[in-house]
Amino acid sequence: MKKCIFIKLAVLFVVVLFFSACRDPIFHSIAQEVAPIEPRIRGGPTNMVIWQELLLVASGSRLHWYRQQEWDSREILPDNYQHLYEQLRHPGGRVTMLAATENHLYALILHGNDTTQVRRFNPGAGSWDSMIMEPARQGLIIQTIFAPNPDSNNLFIGIGNTGASDILILRGDSTQIELLREGAGMLVGAAYYSGNYFLPIRATVNEVNVTTNYGNTIVRYDGASNTTVMTSTDDVFRGFAGIIYINDSIVDRVVAIDRGGDLFGVTVAGGVQRRYPRVTMDGYATGVLALWQRRDDPSARLLLAGRQGSLFYTFGGTGFTFGYVELAIPITANSFHEPGDNIQPAASTVHNNARYRATIGQRGINHIFQAPYHVCSEMRLFASTQGNGLWSYRDHFGNREYHWNAEY
Repeated sequence: MKKCIFIKLAVLFVVVLFFSACRDPIFHSIAQEVAPIEPRIRGGPTNMVIWQELLLVASGSRLHWYRQQEWDSREILPDNYQHLYEQLRHPGGRVTMLAATENHLYALILHGNDTTQVRRFNPGAGSWDSMIMEPARQGLIIQTIFAPNPDSNNLFIGIGNTGASDILILRGDSTQIELLREGAGMLVGAAYYSGNYFLPIRATVNEVNVTTNYGNTIVRYDGASNTTVMTSTDDVFRGFAGIIYINDSIVDRVVAIDRGGDLFGVTVAGGVQRRYPRVTMDGYATGVLALWQRRDDPSARLLLAGRQGSLFYTFGGTGFTFGYVELAIPITANSFHEPGDNIQPAASTVHNNARYRATIGQRGINHIFQAPYHVCSEMRLFASTQGNGLWSYRDHFGNREYHWNAEY
């Protein structure tokens, strides 16, 4: 009798489990998970840049390069660089950021916890040469480097801390880093349009005991000698977090995002205008911004934004949703939406929202980037995750199913 009751209970449990799996979003999310792949590039990779027809990214103290579905091969380097294979991939310290101009490749190097250098690859000598810091600022921590207009060969450098932060510049082929704007605040990005560079500033971290809060400004540099502080006409939540040139002919060419997820139009004349209602991204914007276009339809374009979002619940506990969200270009909608959720317009970076949520949607992202066609005929979308290595969106297992997983 007891055995019969036990069998009936077991069958009932299986039936309940079956229907729960069909209806419960937790079980559905688990069902969408894919087998994890050991990443080729581990840890927390840097941002990605294009240089010499290569996509480059670094992790730890090593540089990696990619071209047409092949990684780190000597043969995919330009002919005049193949003999510099070993020199190129070891910049000489922990790489925290990369930047590339028409003529130069730069790496921001961290030694220990408090010494930083900007280094430039010198193919003639087969070495990574350290750039010379502006004398009055030697010893300060370099936070960021950006090269938004490769043709100009200008490199913008954010230096200092929450109490004293400046914007520096390395011009063209010079090795001397110069002061561009003193006391500007923490530089978090750079964009270029119509002869002007736009340099967004993050608020100081200590928002209670400070006399100056830089968080609602963008510094405009005219490319010659003048800098202007552009102040937003609306509130900026904890400062700007990122900026990008999107070439939206209907609204704005350059947009910036603040920590709260508000999107701001940036104009050459005048100040920073908030042209868009508060976007929806379930929490905070990380500042990661990227452009994406469908390979077979260049008019299908999206703005991608990294997010740190709401809590989710699984049997393993709780955590935050991360990943990224999408906004169609031209910008006509008033909110971002999750990839693959079928909100119009139908263009999306992914085919399946549930699978997005179960994979990259649970990962923090340091950088996201779509490889251009001349570097990757698939126009593969890559993401540097926080601690889980480099990921990509593609058919990882050769079964014609596209999903996010570690790039191998």
